[in-house]
Amino acid sequence: MKIPEGWTDDMNNPVTDRRVLGRMVDMVLGHFLSRRPYEEAFDQLVGDFNLTDEDAELAMDRIQGGVIRALTGNRKNRPDRRNDPLARISFDRVWSEFPREHLFSFGRVPQGRWVIWRGETAKRRDVSRE
Repeated sequence: MKIPEGWTDDMNNPVTDRRVLGRMVDMVLGHFLSRRPYEEAFDQLVGDFNLTDEDAELAMDRIQGGVIRALTGNRKNRPDRRNDPLARISFDRVWSEFPREHLFSFGRVPQGRWVIWRGETAKRRDVSRE
């Protein structure tokens, strides 16, 4: 796959301000949890953050990637802050909602709304493949 202009193979994008990246992540995560169509979040990234279609598509992918990594419950799956900032921010947002395995554990137990979201997402994908 050809890397879109403005992006690098380390998943950085033209937006470098961490506050703006955080707002992008929060907006997309809100769309995920409200079960709104993918296209709405995509259009909002393009409109509100002035991303190209390619940049918005990659941003959606990286944000969802951070969620999926957090759902493993393994902190070693935490994305690198410099190489994949959108995935890192989304990982941290989701990770912070999970309870610890035990008092002195770095591991977390995935549960709650993100586990429900993942299950619903998988079911929708399975139905669309039939």
